Amino acid sequence: MNLSIYHNYNTQKPSFSSLSKYSPINKEDKTTATKSYCNDTYFFRQPNQFEIMRTHLKNNFPNGTHILDYGCSDGEETYSIAMVIEDINKKEKTPLYTITGHDPSTEIIEMANKGKYKVDSWFTPDSFLSKNEPTDSIQLNSYQESFHKHFKPTGEVEKDVEVYNNIFANQISYKVNKEDFNGVVDFVGGPIEGNIDQIDKIYENKAKPGVIVFRNAWYHILENKTNSSPLGKEEIKNLKTVLKKINNTLDDNGILIVGALGRDHLLKEFKEREGIIDQSPFHKALYECNFVPLKNSAEHPIIDGRISDNIKVYTIWKKVSPKKNKLPKIFDFLNKKPLL
Repeated sequence: MNLSIYHNYNTQKPSFSSLSKYSPINKEDKTTATKSYCNDTYFFRQPNQFEIMRTHLKNNFPNGTHILDYGCSDGEETYSIAMVIEDINKKEKTPLYTITGHDPSTEIIEMANKGKYKVDSWFTPDSFLSKNEPTDSIQLNSYQESFHKHFKPTGEVEKDVEVYNNIFANQISYKVNKEDFNGVVDFVGGPIEGNIDQIDKIYENKAKPGVIVFRNAWYHILENKTNSSPLGKEEIKNLKTVLKKINNTLDDNGILIVGALGRDHLLKEFKEREGIIDQSPFHKALYECNFVPLKNSAEHPIIDGRISDNIKVYTIWKKVSPKKNKLPKIFDFLNKKPLL
């Protein structure tokens, strides 16, 4: 699916030093930003990943499953998932697919539960939602129709808000109709319930989920040390510990959506290459923890705030049996020696 530049440019701001869309919280409690996995979130960001997830659910979990959305922030991503799979989630008494949004910040989860959002009139990834009129994309029109079905304008409009460096737009407020998502979407937060590092404890005695989403936030797990490569032994150990917990939590044939943030994929030494990259220490850890990539999930990564045109990375990884997991030949191009 070919999306407009507004769905590609600046789709994730790696820094989480501020919550620019929610300045009142940032002023009152500066620690809020450091508790949350990401700052600015948008509806239908990098939606190809959710379209692939939708197909995977139909083919592998036709009778339903649970979806965990970690780093959900204020809920825009969680509701986006719900809208993308709405047509396969038809229910009689209970829905086939349920989604729980997790975030370490209880303040952010409170905002998610309120269900009030601001959509920029232009430039940002979900600005196409600010107008209830057709675009030149069938897929975007579908998202737009679904959004306006479930979210209604409150009548509040903030004019000339800086949405990026010296770029200004109007911000239109919308409120979700929560009844539309009863039994489908819920949110939990806090240092334990919202932390993906605690996933094994939270879901130890619960049904295994078919999908775990943790997109564009892996650098938090690695304590912001992913700008340099290769990682140290301690960082690799931390990464693999979390990946093993995720793998043990996932159902058979379950998938992990990691996103396309170049910083997470440790692409520093691969910037000038071409083709699909699955050879960084991050990818090596995924393979070693019994994940293999879904080949149709390759996307251009976001490096230094821009989309890379010359390389792609796999954004979705599937849980496999150790016996079926054949590690690829991975080569350290920096030191000219095999990694495996």
